Amino acid sequence: MAGTYHMPVLPDRVDVLLTHFSPVSADDFRRVVRPGGVVVVGSPGEEHLFSLKELLYDKPAKHEPAPTLADEPSFRLIGTHRIQYDLPLRGQGEVANLLLMTPYYWSVDQATQARLADLASLDTEVDVIVHAYRRTSEANQEQQTE
Repeated sequence: MAGTYHMPVLPDRVDVLLTHFSPVSADDFRRVVRPGGVVVVGSPGEEHLFSLKELLYDKPAKHEPAPTLADEPSFRLIGTHRIQYDLPLRGQGEVANLLLMTPYYWSVDQATQARLADLASLDTEVDVIVHAYRRTSEANQEQQTE
């Protein structure tokens, strides 16, 4: 079974690794990304799809920052970018289609799914934080710790 943990990739073979809305596995990323390679991590910002969440939950919570590679000595942050915009959904079934693309789908009952399928429109938020990290070489790691 493959995923962000136990990737079926030989060590030090990846130049650019992109993970978006997936778990971060520092150990496996360190294993597969070659020194000098880049890891790009996309994760939801605190406002991501909040208006949709308001339709699903009595007390919707804002996203909390996902674990990143910031505390990993094998990776150096080289850039951060936040992408925010309003997402207007128009037309019967569009809100239900968005719900299907999220993990929220699995946490709401069929009545809620049906209610969203009947909605003709919704304005919700896209809020994504993208971090880019460079994999340091072992020699650089030793110099940084001295």
